[in-house]
Amino acid sequence: MQVLNKIKEFIVKHVLDDDNNNRNNNDRRNSYYKYVQQISEIPDPIEENVEQLVEYEGRESLKILVLSDSHGWNSAMLEAIELESPDMILHLGDKSEDCECIVEQYPQIPIRNVKGNSDLLRGGLDRDEFVLEGKRFFMTHGHLYGVKMGKGGLINTGLNKGIDILLFGHTHTPFFDEIDGMTILNPGCIGLNQKCYAIIELSNGIFSFNLKNL
Repeated sequence: MQVLNKIKEFIVKHVLDDDNNNRNNNDRRNSYYKYVQQISEIPDPIEENVEQLVEYEGRESLKILVLSDSHGWNSAMLEAIELESPDMILHLGDKSEDCECIVEQYPQIPIRNVKGNSDLLRGGLDRDEFVLEGKRFFMTHGHLYGVKMGKGGLINTGLNKGIDILLFGHTHTPFFDEIDGMTILNPGCIGLNQKCYAIIELSNGIFSFNLKNL
């Protein structure tokens, strides 16, 4: 599996998300998209010992701000935080270094983040999995699953792992759906003047989901 992930990263870094590569070679570019999609359909291993966020158990309400693709537009992230006053922040990559600004401005708010295709040279996780109030969360940027060409590989991974709430970014397009009891959410792009984000709220044991714009 580590070898496959390295192959995915190489393809994404040098082909799929490099506008200077293969700009005039659509056939080759499309063949790489198909290849990474085939790789993406190989399910990730099921994690048996997933982190339990016990510090939030028993709370009557909880607000989670979901961000992705900030691309250095830190002011938009900070505006969303100021507006929503979240209890937790999830950042789905691109660029994960932008989270440093959040930590500096709002050190009291817990934040979890994963790497995107623009973060390949940085440390950190490609995916994160945890349990909150009995719901199993899975968050990833999406580039390693070829989501720009289709969500099938990522959705299959989520279903195979028994995920309840599946979060991804990368496409810069807000998305919400429910498949076989699994909620799928893309908050859209908070950066690049798009200013999209998502809110997950827990109230009396029930999760709700909202896509928003600044």
